Amino acid sequence: MIALRKIVPALAAFVLLAGCRHTPVTYQLVRQGSTAILMPPTRTASDTASAYEVKIKDARAAELSRTGCDIEGPILTLHWDGNTARVGLTVTTYYTQPESEASRGGVPQPGMYLGSLQNLAEARSDVLNLETKGCLTPIEDQRMLRAVVEQFPLPTYVAYVFRLGTYGISGGLDLNSDFRLQVISPVYSSNTPSAQGAAATTNPSNKPTGYETAYYVFTPSGKDDRVKISRASVAEADQGETTALKNSEAQNGVSFPEAPGYFRLLFRTALSSADHVATIISATDKASLEEAVKQRESGPVESCQGVSAPGANCITFSSDFGVNAEIRVRVNGHEAFVGVAGTVRDAMDLRGPNPIVPTTLTVRRKFQGHLVPVKFDPATHDILGLVLMPEDEINW
Repeated sequence: MIALRKIVPALAAFVLLAGCRHTPVTYQLVRQGSTAILMPPTRTASDTASAYEVKIKDARAAELSRTGCDIEGPILTLHWDGNTARVGLTVTTYYTQPESEASRGGVPQPGMYLGSLQNLAEARSDVLNLETKGCLTPIEDQRMLRAVVEQFPLPTYVAYVFRLGTYGISGGLDLNSDFRLQVISPVYSSNTPSAQGAAATTNPSNKPTGYETAYYVFTPSGKDDRVKISRASVAEADQGETTALKNSEAQNGVSFPEAPGYFRLLFRTALSSADHVATIISATDKASLEEAVKQRESGPVESCQGVSAPGANCITFSSDFGVNAEIRVRVNGHEAFVGVAGTVRDAMDLRGPNPIVPTTLTVRRKFQGHLVPVKFDPATHDILGLVLMPEDEINW
């Protein structure tokens, strides 16, 4: 009798799990008006509610549980039941576009966010500020951002901005192991000194003979959410030919700190709106990073003068340097990189006004730590406009 009592619950659980296998876990890319929405596996394609709430269990460690950790914002709310977070999201019309301008070559493009870019930035900052208040650890606040974009139906660009931020609304981009940094710099025959922790000096009378492209990668420190930066490769392009170089042969090396830290890429306008100066701020802790960023923003455009936060490092590149962040994805089984807010179309390198969606195209995205398929209508180009997240997989 005792043995039977033990078997029955176990058998019931097995039947329940077996039944779940017939319902595949998938995202669904659906059209609502002129906007493509990515529905999470927990929602149906026909779900058009104006507000949602989800429970995120074990969202914070027990020893950090405290009061004053709720969020009451116009877009996002968060309340705690012990270590369970009850997160609410008010869904509005996210984009406005005339039908004639809603696509480029048949591919939907991001438009203006009607719920206010500022509100979106503040909602993201509210979550990140929970760490400052001692409500979440550095890893837990990133998990919270990831859980929000996994649990709520959102346009893919909005989901990207909420999880990773963007220059336009957050003033910078935090760089971690999901990113790679591309630095393109001019090469001069006279070996003009390059940037070494300060702005590079250019010689207007000396035209460059070529360009050097270096890629820097970020690797986890292994102890916390800090990362280490190192140069992965460097190549020189001269008269249409590209030559891979050894690290020791690079002319325009950048002296990044060797110790693990937090890194942020900033852009500021110099002489004109088309003339941007890139700066990398790093620090050993987040408080120092934020202090250094404020000091940098209040100082001269082309200088790190005034950045004195403890443990902070500042590198400003001259305007003839190109500095770009890229996110890591996988394409046809190989590691690949796309630019900030890059799309499936970008990863596939599809050109021309009327790209064809391959019949064999599959896209997979992380959900609760596992890659699951993204279902889409192959008769439309919506899937080509899907803004990619780190670790997305594309095959065709």
